[in-house]
Amino acid sequence: MEHQDALKQLWRLAYPNRELPSLTSELWKDMGWQDSDPSTDFRGGGFISLENLIFFAKEYPQSFQRLLHKKYGNRAE
Repeated sequence: MEHQDALKQLWRLAYPNRELPSLTSELWKDMGWQDSDPSTDFRGGGFISLENLIFFAKEYPQSFQRLLHKKYGNRAE
């Protein structure tokens, strides 16, 4: 799987009813990425970190959604 396809898949898992306008969008910040281009956040972890996020979202959807929406705790500033 190509990294762009993987990012699209992660978006669909995170927001199944919300369309992603492009792979570079301010909407990625809603998911917690530092910038509008999430691929820049994978420098250290590489593609395997993206694959792990997808696995987590697929296998543990409730935990993933709680983490995504910070149902417990606060977002870091």
